[in-house]
Amino acid sequence: MFEISEYQDIIDKINKIRSYGLNKMLTIPQIAILGDQSSGKSSVLEAITKLSFPRNIETCTRFATQVSMRRSERIEMSAYIEDEPEFNERYSAQDTEWDINTIVSEANRILCSDVEISEKVLEIIISGPTTSPLTIIDLPGYINTTIDGQSKNIVKTIREINTRYINDSRTIILAVVPAN
Repeated sequence: MFEISEYQDIIDKINKIRSYGLNKMLTIPQIAILGDQSSGKSSVLEAITKLSFPRNIETCTRFATQVSMRRSERIEMSAYIEDEPEFNERYSAQDTEWDINTIVSEANRILCSDVEISEKVLEIIISGPTTSPLTIIDLPGYINTTIDGQSKNIVKTIREINTRYINDSRTIILAVVPAN
């Protein structure tokens, strides 16, 4: 069995490889949180990551949010959205912690300005000396019907996004159901 320091050394090497853009070649496990809309997925994400995510109805999860936690000597936090250089520059690695609500709200404005659900991913990268190495993804909640004003394609789009993660062999599914 590995000692904690040996495990951390392996994770550090994997993160170094990831930093060179080779993460698509690695099959490192990730946890995807799945469930119906308003079932408590973001609360589970918050409990695991110790970050405070928005939970009101206007900011329900409308795109995948990947939280990549890594161990490092310095506390840093950054956020990234593919093909959004202005956003990426604003939230590049800093010695300070950004407000998650601000990041998610801005990502929501950018990604969902002309669509109800975006297929793009918001990646939040957190590192620090006590951070446990983990990748966890908050996915849009399943809905069965649409309400007035919503596109009929929203149900299909959510299923397609979530199915991509379900079909990924490295994904561990964390199913969330409401307790009420």
